[in-house]
Amino acid sequence: LEAAGALDALAADDASALPSEIRTRAQAWIEQLAAKVLASFPDDGVGLSPATTPEFDIVLERTGLDALRAPIHARMTEDAASFVARVVQGLLRNPIVVALAAELATLPTELYAPPACAAAHAEERAKELRLFVTYMQVLDALAVECMLEPRGDAEHPPESTFIHRLYAATVARLDRIDWQGHVTAFERMKVPSIRGPFRKKYMDFKTGVRPFDTVASGGHSLQANILEAMFQDTLLGWDDNAAAGFELFCQSVDKKPQPALGEDIVREWVLDGRLTGVPLSLPAFPKAWANLYGSWNAAFCGNYEEYPFFLAKLFNPAVAAVHHDRHPGLYIYTRATTLLVHITFVMASREQSGWGRRFSALSWRHDGLSLLWGRINRVAGEAYQRRVEGTLEQELSFAENLSYDGWRAAK
Repeated sequence: LEAAGALDALAADDASALPSEIRTRAQAWIEQLAAKVLASFPDDGVGLSPATTPEFDIVLERTGLDALRAPIHARMTEDAASFVARVVQGLLRNPIVVALAAELATLPTELYAPPACAAAHAEERAKELRLFVTYMQVLDALAVECMLEPRGDAEHPPESTFIHRLYAATVARLDRIDWQGHVTAFERMKVPSIRGPFRKKYMDFKTGVRPFDTVASGGHSLQANILEAMFQDTLLGWDDNAAAGFELFCQSVDKKPQPALGEDIVREWVLDGRLTGVPLSLPAFPKAWANLYGSWNAAFCGNYEEYPFFLAKLFNPAVAAVHHDRHPGLYIYTRATTLLVHITFVMASREQSGWGRRFSALSWRHDGLSLLWGRINRVAGEAYQRRVEGTLEQELSFAENLSYDGWRAAK
């Protein structure tokens, strides 16, 4: 990319600005990876709906969502092969993920393949991959349902809405176990920092309990979550990825918006003339921001042995492609929804496994992959910042640019 003078393409809204040879190589690598995942299913997942498998029951039990089986099942209309194909298409729209895949395609697999990929683990690996795909499809289904269900009103009282039942079920599931005995200090902080904002900013708006207030700031919850992960990355020595997180932190939605950057105050999403109760969050260049966030957080999740299950919350189509397919301001909403469910799945899985802070029988992490991904994210973050500053220099006065530089330096 550097040789082709195309580093700034990492901060584009999609992958189309990348050199064609990069995109071609990445697509071949990602499709090959998808084929290996689907090989864990009978007939490579063709004609097999994950919603009809034992893995579906496992996911619902661990997340506490069995009472929501019917609406989730109704959204899971694809067979495994079709769903994974849609996941691949979402990944191919993120220029940073495409750049990573193109890089991995040139490297020996021993430089990035985790121990779980060893031939000796074939049977256990297939078992976990089937659960991973099913879990990802469940997350996709429930995120779409939370997004598209009608806003609460006289005909749809709060307690009857899907989002209210989802929140209550996940909280109740964790209340039944000693989850605090299976978490790090970082994870212990995450539970309240996710639940509180989700209830106040997403559930209460959707259910109609709280009138939708169009405000200039949604609070500092998103910045706090980014800072938590940056601190953890720095603590573990992943400085490049932490640097990428800083660019997301600086341009989050929790500040006064700058129209020149495509930012806006929080507004309610209107779909086909209908108010939805869904807040639109528009940070600077929202599509590029979402691309960077997804890639940055995916690299951060490389710290976990159960890596694929953490990627499921980021790379399901309702999260990874929503800012392309529906509205650029929807990314944070679907991302928050899957994260709420994910923390429940992880804590319950750990408690059941009896293995402390892990629940996979295999190790899916690899420092080589985390290192490379973090470095690419850092370069992408720098490209994103150049795009921001270049636009501000064109659109704002010298004094306003000076004020922005001072604000950024103060961070």
